[in-house]
Amino acid sequence: MSKALLISAASAVFFGVVSMSGAPALAATSACKGIAKAQCDSAAACSWVKSYKNKAGKNVSAHCRAKSKGSSKVKGKLPAKPKTN
Repeated sequence: MSKALLISAASAVFFGVVSMSGAPALAATSACKGIAKAQCDSAAACSWVKSYKNKAGKNVSAHCRAKSKGSSKVKGKLPAKPKTN
């Protein structure tokens, strides 16, 4: 087997494994990333995050991010039990 063919086969196997591993695609960026506050506020799929200081003490600038898609599980408290007399 030639060296070039061996390298091609190894690359194909590597990229096949990486693509099946569930790793996100490199081109999958958020539509909310990098947009201004006014645009973020008007986009239904985005929410504005105010600036804050993280646990390590680093300042994180305000930015726009995609809203959570949520889960299929019901969140929140259970309904209150009816009162018995």
